[in-house]
Amino acid sequence: DYARVPVATKERYHRRHPLASLCRTRDLSASDMLAVSSGSSGEPAIWPRFVSDEVGTAFRFEQVFRDAFRAHEKRTLAVVCFALGSWVGGMYTTACLRHVAAKGYPLTLVTPGNQKAEILRVLRALGPSFEQVVLCGYPPFLKDVIDSGRADGFDWDAQPIKLVMAGEV
Repeated sequence: DYARVPVATKERYHRRHPLASLCRTRDLSASDMLAVSSGSSGEPAIWPRFVSDEVGTAFRFEQVFRDAFRAHEKRTLAVVCFALGSWVGGMYTTACLRHVAAKGYPLTLVTPGNQKAEILRVLRALGPSFEQVVLCGYPPFLKDVIDSGRADGFDWDAQPIKLVMAGEV
């Protein structure tokens, strides 16, 4: 039966219908946030978001931070290295990690976005105050940050730094 279900693509679903009709209430103004994709497929997509959408994803972030990094036991600085603004990655990661921090995790966020110089400045200024640092970002961009840091003399071995990566395949 699943083989007969049409694949939901941006062309067949998202762009075929007015944005308001994709909302639960069919009222765009009922959304508490509008997210914008990166546009890697050619044109950015806009879709409505709600705080309630973050709960499931925040749970997954909590699992990663707890199980992989023991962030419930270690003072952790999470550095959001996704683009900020209307793009969904940085804003959504920040929101979800704030839910985790609100549960009592010793987790502090900083949001330099995709500004390499600012990321390195934040790491130098704030990193030593924490037991571990987690960089959250798009994999090729984080590689570029690491390479830029090396070229700038940043000592990546001086402190435990972990990575959480997400983005297009």
